[in-house]
Formats: sequence, C-alpha cells, structure tokens
Amino acid sequence: MIDHGFIDLRVRRQEGQVSESFWPSFTDIMTVILMIFLIAMVVLLVRNLELVKQLRATVAAERQAIALAQASGKEKNSLAVRLRNAETELGQLRPEKARLQHQVAQLETQAEQEASKLTQARVRIGLLEAIKLRQERRGQEQQQRLQQIQAQLQQSQQRLEQSQASLRQTQAQLEQDQAQLEQTQTQLQLSQSQLQQTQQQLQQEQNQLEQTQAQLQQAREQLGSEQAQRQRLSQRSEEQQRQLEQSQR
Repeated sequence: MIDHGFIDLRVRRQEGQVSESFWPSFTDIMTVILMIFLIAMVVLLVRNLELVKQLRATVAAERQAIALAQASGKEKNSLAVRLRNAETELGQLRPEKARLQHQVAQLETQAEQEASKLTQARVRIGLLEAIKLRQERRGQEQQQRLQQIQAQLQQSQQRLEQSQASLRQTQAQLEQDQAQLEQTQTQLQLSQSQLQQTQQQLQQEQNQLEQTQAQLQQAREQLGSEQAQRQRLSQRSEEQQRQLEQSQR
C-alpha cells in the first residue's frame, strides 16, 4: 500500500488495524461499567441515607418509648404507693366509722327515750292542769257556798237583832221569843260550825292548789331541762353525723 507516495513496508500492518478497532470498544465497555458502578453507588448512598434516617427515627422512637415506659413505671409506683396509703387510711377509718355509727345509734336511742319522757311529762302536765281546773272550780263552788252561808249568817243576825228588838219591846212574849232565840242560836251555831268546816275545807283545797301549782312548776322546769338536754343531744348527733360524713368523704 502506498501512503503519500511511500510504500508501507510494515509487516504487521493488519495487526495494528485490528488493535485500533478493539480498544475503542473496550473503553466504551469500561465507561459503561463505570457509569453503572457510579449509578449503583449513588443509589446505595441514597438508600443508606434513607436507612440512616429510618434508623435515627427508630432510635428516637425507642428512646421516647423508653422514657414513656419509665414515666409510666414511676407513675405506676406512685399510684401503687397512693393506693396502699389510701387502703391504710381506709382501714384506719373503718373502726372510727363503726364507733361513730354505734354512738349515733346510742344517741338516737337516748333521743327516743327523751322523747318518751317528754311525752309522759306533757301528759302529767295535762293531768295537773286538769286537776288545777277542778280545784279552781271547787274553790269557786266553796266560795259561792261561803257567800251563801255568810248571807244566811247575816240573815240570822238580822233575825237575832229583830228578836232582841222584839224582846226589848215586849216582855210578854219573852218565853216564845227565847225559844225562838234558842232555835236561832242553834241554827247560828250550826251555821258557824258549817262555816268553820267550809273554811277548813277551803284552806285544805287552797293548800292542795298550792301543792298542785308547785308540782306543775316542777314539771315545767323538768320539761324545760329535758327539752334543753334533747336539743344538746340533737346538736351532738348532728355534729357527729357531720364528722361521719366528712370522714367518709
């Protein structure tokens, strides 16, 4: 082959052409491989970054879970301690509650007894007032009788005066007038004795009336003291009921 007027005398001219056609294809292959390798590296790096982010998120979530578990454990322990304390306080308050309930029952029993006593005292007062009214009526009747007897006595005295005047006027009718005078004196004595008896009965009835009034006053004082004691007992019962409600709360 002539090259620019010169003859090519190289023995391996064809071998050079073969090598020139081989190396460009190898370079292209290596370039493609390198590009694939680089793309793969980029994909792996991106994947690793995503995995790192996920790992960090997982670690943060685990830390939060651990913190929450620790906080819940502490809260659980504190709640357990509070529960034990509450159970202890409840166990201490149960005997107190039973004692207060027993006291309330006793106070209610005492209040019922006081109420029955008060009812009996009211009945007694009613009876005493009825007796007082009867005695007052009897006293009025005795006073009316006494007034009648006094009127009769005055009439007898008037008759006696008339008889004495008749005696002074006439001596002839002395025996008759004397008999009448004796009869009148007898009646007068009877009237006086009746008057004395009536006065004694009136005095006795007045004494009985005073005794009844004294008993009525004592019953009223006893009723007032029982009412005051009942009010104190009711106040104590209300206070203990409030304490019981506060202890239950």
